[in-house]
Amino acid sequence: MRILRRFLARAANFVTQRDDLRLREEMEEHLREQATEYVRAGMPRDEARRQAVLKFGAVESVREKYHAEQGLPLLEELARDIRFASRLLSRSPGFTIAAVITLGLGVGVNASVFSLIYAMGIRYLPVKDSASLVSIYQQYRGQVHARGVYGSPYYLSYPEYANYRDRNSTFSGLAAYAETGFALGGTDPQPVSGQLVSCNYFSVLGDEFSVGRGFNSDDCRASAAPAAILSYRFWRSHYGESRSVIGNTLTLNGQTVTVTGVAPAGFSGTELQVPDVWVPVTAAPQLLPITFGSRDWLALGNVSWLQVIGHLKPGISRRAAQSELSVLARQMDAIYPGRQTVVIINAGSFVNNPEERADGLWIGVAVFMLGALVLTMACTNLANLLLSRGARRQPELVTRLALGATRRRLLTQLLTENMLLSALGGLAGVAVMLWLTHVIAHVLPGMPSGPLPLDLTPNFATLLFALVATLTAALLSGVAPALQATGPNLLTALKEGGAAAGHGRRRARLRDLLVIAQVAGCALLLVLAGLLARGLRRTEIIAPGFATQSVYVLSFDLSERGYDGTRALEFERKLRERLGAFSGTGGVATSTVLPGISADLTGVTIPGRDQPEEEVLANYVSADYFRTMEIPILRGHGFTGEEFHAGGPLPALVSTAMAQRFWPAENPLGKEFLAGKNRRYQVLGIVPNVSTLHLGQEDGPLFYGLIADTGAAADAKMFLRVNGDASSAVSAIPAVVRQIDPNVTVTTESYQQILSEQLQPARRGAILVSALGLLALVLAVVGVTGVVSLATSQRVREICIRIAFGARRHDVLVLLLSQGVKLVAIGLVAGLALAAGSAVLLASNGLLFGVSPIDPVVFLGTASLFFCSAVSSMLFPALRAIRVDPVVALRYE
Repeated sequence: MRILRRFLARAANFVTQRDDLRLREEMEEHLREQATEYVRAGMPRDEARRQAVLKFGAVESVREKYHAEQGLPLLEELARDIRFASRLLSRSPGFTIAAVITLGLGVGVNASVFSLIYAMGIRYLPVKDSASLVSIYQQYRGQVHARGVYGSPYYLSYPEYANYRDRNSTFSGLAAYAETGFALGGTDPQPVSGQLVSCNYFSVLGDEFSVGRGFNSDDCRASAAPAAILSYRFWRSHYGESRSVIGNTLTLNGQTVTVTGVAPAGFSGTELQVPDVWVPVTAAPQLLPITFGSRDWLALGNVSWLQVIGHLKPGISRRAAQSELSVLARQMDAIYPGRQTVVIINAGSFVNNPEERADGLWIGVAVFMLGALVLTMACTNLANLLLSRGARRQPELVTRLALGATRRRLLTQLLTENMLLSALGGLAGVAVMLWLTHVIAHVLPGMPSGPLPLDLTPNFATLLFALVATLTAALLSGVAPALQATGPNLLTALKEGGAAAGHGRRRARLRDLLVIAQVAGCALLLVLAGLLARGLRRTEIIAPGFATQSVYVLSFDLSERGYDGTRALEFERKLRERLGAFSGTGGVATSTVLPGISADLTGVTIPGRDQPEEEVLANYVSADYFRTMEIPILRGHGFTGEEFHAGGPLPALVSTAMAQRFWPAENPLGKEFLAGKNRRYQVLGIVPNVSTLHLGQEDGPLFYGLIADTGAAADAKMFLRVNGDASSAVSAIPAVVRQIDPNVTVTTESYQQILSEQLQPARRGAILVSALGLLALVLAVVGVTGVVSLATSQRVREICIRIAFGARRHDVLVLLLSQGVKLVAIGLVAGLALAAGSAVLLASNGLLFGVSPIDPVVFLGTASLFFCSAVSSMLFPALRAIRVDPVVALRYE
């Protein structure tokens, strides 16, 4: 306590300067009295004052000694250093602005990434009592007994949820939900997002409603008519915030649902994709009859399909709750001998599913690495700027050393200057973070489109991360230049005017390595951005092998309406006939897959050949598919309806790749193969290779079968190609469907729009990497320029002597550029090698759309762009150096 009181007293004195003023007054009073005595003795007044001061001794020494004993000398020294650094930085506005912007970009990018990840995976959900909200998951070991999975293997079954809900003593409430989608009926059918929720879902997360009420026990009876709660956004967009919506009905998947309430405006639920509508989980068999079938999913204990959340009681820890639920889980395991259930309880956040965290870890690590790369470049640039500034300040530093300043004192001053720069850069980084976080949240691959329920406002954690990033940047960029600036041999520096400082290769090696790493990182980003952009461009200019212009995709809810394969074929036949009668119709066809987005895989064997089964792509289509999608038949003929023979092989068409793979030296027409459930097919014709699985990349072996032979018509898609104006035909589709079956809902989408949405993750990734790549290019060019500028400033004497002895300026220019060119070349080679390895990973995930991972256009273009940019930027300091008049420069030296 005594030490604390002493510190507080000294701190108060430092702020108020009260003791200093009192000391001044006491010293002045003492000198005045002594001078008065000398005046009385007959001395003149001026001489009396001088003799009084001589007798008292060194006044400033007494004050400094007092400050050392009663004040805070370190704090005072820091304050002086800050004032001195502020004056120096204000005199060099260009240097200060460049340094602050460089650091601000580096810190801002990293802080934005952290803020986004924190909001998704750490920050509490925006619900009541969010600090006590947790999510419950399960992991299974031992004999799992063929557990069904619908969503994630970490989800729970309804009996497991009910067991935890009814028998626990650590939770104030447990709720369950499952994400799904519905077809909204009416005059404008459209898909809507939804959730199946337990009856207590809203009572656990929040009881307030904008209009109406939540679910009650009557709504949650399995035999009750389905009820629904609307999201505020859906209520506003579809009902204009009309309060009369309560009690009204809407049609979901052909079922009439009664609206009981509207969620509050700020309620977004527990997922990044905000649902449009919530319905009780007990209504799932009515709304999703095909998904649930005849099974009572509420009674199935070995199916993972529900996410469970709950509030811990006050004073209960997650570990205590986990221990209790683990005991209950072991009791459930007794039903399945050999199974061991591990209960996982995570704090409530948007992304806390162990599976999602594992999958998202790589994206987070990749984005963090990109941010760290940008920060490293920023630190390198600032270090180069400080090195150049240190070289120019060398005479000042050497003079201060010669006059008695210690190296520690100079280091403190230089580091204080760097810390002040970093603090300004950190503030700029926070400003960048406030804007950039929202941008990254919408361009990050995998994020849902539309408004996000993320709270991206800065808090203590994000600001602390920005502070840590700022301090890291200050240390990385400031320590080495400060050590180098204050470490020259004093005698050598005085003799050579400071020109020898930092000239040794050992001191320049770290700087060169940082520049090489900077160039390599920039090349990596630019190559990846170029490959992604080139792949996306390829999907736009290269035909996928089938028609996409003026093609519309029709999707039906036939499965939910109870259609089997035969009824679905009849429905589609009638619809094709009626749509085909429209004027301007270029063709109508059905397919089990959407080319360019998905494809089925099936095993194929050739009768009579002793070869293992090989997986190929398969698509089951209607007979007029090739005409509708404008896929030519190269050899043979298409489906005509005359190929059917009872007990005979089924008709099929194969792609060129499949013909070359299985019958390379034979005529494939008439050949037979086995596929699927040992179905025997006979080849009728050969069609070109198309891009069924990945846009811009031709498929491997692929065959087409008739959809009538598979029984999969209820889940097929219909394609309508329109010649000319498509508005009238598209607008008439719902009415035509209702004429055939008024209970069936149809969704019509432009095929090009569907393909564009499929490319959205790659497009977002390309935008993000391109932006960071351009930023890295600017930083890397500035860094290389700084190296050349520093080298030329240190070699002014050598340059002048060379020119004075007759060296041509052209040769001196080449000499000055050689160092920077060598660093750029080494960094480019390293960066291109890293980019080639990273591009292989992108290609394996289908993100390059047929572009080669080592595409020469991208690699050579990147190398040329960076090399030309770097050399152009290096010319300015080199030309400035060789234009110096040797006589004037040597005289100055």
